[in-house]
Amino acid sequence: GRRLGPQHMVMLAFPWAYAVAHRSAKRICRYCLRSMVRRRMPCTSCRAVFYCSSNCKHSDHPVHAASECAILAALAARAHHPDRCSHHAPGKDGGGCRDKKRMRKDGAEQ
Repeated sequence: GRRLGPQHMVMLAFPWAYAVAHRSAKRICRYCLRSMVRRRMPCTSCRAVFYCSSNCKHSDHPVHAASECAILAALAARAHHPDRCSHHAPGKDGGGCRDKKRMRKDGAEQ
C-alpha cells in the first residue's frame, strides 16, 4: 500500500448533532456556528437562540421550531416566575426571584 502523510484526507464526517454552549449562545450563530460580531438576531418565539443572519434563522427554523423552541420558551418563563426562580435566592418573605432588573413588584416580567 500507499503511505499516508498529514496532508492526506482519510475520512470526512459531519456531526449527527451539535449544540452551542449556553455561555456562548449570544456570541455564536446557532445555525452556522460563526462568531457574531456585529449583528445578532434572536428567535422571536423563545429568544434563547441567536442567529447571525436572516438566512441562518430561516434555514434553522424547521428544526428549531419542531424540536426545541416551545421547550426553551417554557423554561425561560418558568425560570423567571417569581415563585420558582432557579437562579436567585428567596426573599425575606420566602418568595422566589427578587431581581429588580427583571421583575416588577407585582411579579410580571419587565
